[in-house]
Amino acid sequence: MIYFLSAAFVIFVGLDLSLLRRRHEESFRKTNFFPTKFAILFSILIIGILIFSEEKLRYVLFFCICFLLPIYLLRRQAYLSKPELKPDENDVPSIVFASDAIGVIFQSTFWIICSAIVVKGISLFIKKDITLMGDLIISTFVSWSVILFFVYKATTRFSDKGFLYNVGLKWAQQSKTKIILIAVVLGLSFAACSSYIILNRDVQPETPFSEVMKSIDSVWFLMIFLCLAVAVAPLTEEILFRGYFYKVLYLHKGQWFALVVISLSFAILHVGQYWGDWLAIAMVTFIGFALTGLRAWSKTTIASAIMHYVYNAGVIIIPVIVMSVTHSAFIEYKIKESQMNRKEKMTMLYKAIDQTPDFSEIYVELAKIYKDEGNVIKALEMIDRALDLDPGTKRFLNLKEEILE
Repeated sequence: MIYFLSAAFVIFVGLDLSLLRRRHEESFRKTNFFPTKFAILFSILIIGILIFSEEKLRYVLFFCICFLLPIYLLRRQAYLSKPELKPDENDVPSIVFASDAIGVIFQSTFWIICSAIVVKGISLFIKKDITLMGDLIISTFVSWSVILFFVYKATTRFSDKGFLYNVGLKWAQQSKTKIILIAVVLGLSFAACSSYIILNRDVQPETPFSEVMKSIDSVWFLMIFLCLAVAVAPLTEEILFRGYFYKVLYLHKGQWFALVVISLSFAILHVGQYWGDWLAIAMVTFIGFALTGLRAWSKTTIASAIMHYVYNAGVIIIPVIVMSVTHSAFIEYKIKESQMNRKEKMTMLYKAIDQTPDFSEIYVELAKIYKDEGNVIKALEMIDRALDLDPGTKRFLNLKEEILE
């Protein structure tokens, strides 16, 4: 991730400087975005990292972002504050909008990094680690809040018709019924495809997202996550991707450029979640193009938001329905787990094996029960069966190590 952020930082700085130059050539030539004294200090600190750090490249790249970003933001703001840079009728609106959009990215990144450092500091101060799911919920909420704040400020340049209008949350001239129907059908189609892939794989790839899901140890965390995924994420992501940034790129470079860049950006920003699951990454890419294509065709962000809502809800609900039919015994076990004694758990799990003998999670649950009662031989037998069904699963291997300790 740090390598991706570093490359993105360099690319966006280059693009931003190009746009800032076009806004006022003479003023740009007189502005020193990276003063000499800062360059000297930066060089000294980099040399220190290279000498004393074990993970030289990673720390250098991280330091570059943390050190250079605030300096660049301050110099950038000073440049934009000059009287000759105030927007007027002679400016090309698309250049101003594009420059503002890159500013939104820089400012949001800076404050998201700051919030992550604060959260980490709090966890160290109270001497309590934040769970993977807790970290995901906090980082997601903070990131969305920060980006939406800067997007809200930036959209005031578009028109005086309000935020929702400016990000495309308005009905176009086409039939509402037609738009809704197409959006629902597309959402359900992609949800059905994703659900089929999830339910029919012999081995589920280990990804950062799957690790987070498997780390959930609280019903409340699960409920908050589902609320974010189904109720909040679709609208937020559509406002950002196909509302604000799509409009900026559309005005700056045209519809096809906006469609391709927004679709690929949507896919790239989800790669971190699904790293290691290339089929899921490909699916997200197709969905990104479908969402952006629908936005371009319908002329409204409402269409892509409806499709996004239907997809996110469907990809959760469809597997649950199928699982409740094909794995009813195991689902019943998970629901009643906290209310049953050991004997009742064992009976329910062996009943689940009779129903679906090739479902690895059943053997994992049995391995945990045998481990807790000290029956190492049976625990190893169960976890080995689970590994036979899903070889190389990190969570299963970790449990086996715990059993052998």
